[in-house]
Amino acid sequence: MKRVTCEGVQLDYTNLYGENVVFDATITLSRDDDGEWHVESAVAEEDNEVFGVKKGEQFDPGDTIDIEQLLSDYLGE
Repeated sequence: MKRVTCEGVQLDYTNLYGENVVFDATITLSRDDDGEWHVESAVAEEDNEVFGVKKGEQFDPGDTIDIEQLLSDYLGE
């Protein structure tokens, strides 16, 4: 299994909350034996009261992570 850690990923949940919900996170992606990439974990790099996350907390980012874009940005794939 291969893992890629992407630091400083800016997440924007403003459209879901109707308020400014933008914060940075560290996203770890992993590739399974079938070659599919998945979000393994997401950890907030800063507090965001509206989203309900504190710096250092692991959270579920939902299906908003564009895995292909992260791979392109961090691996050039």
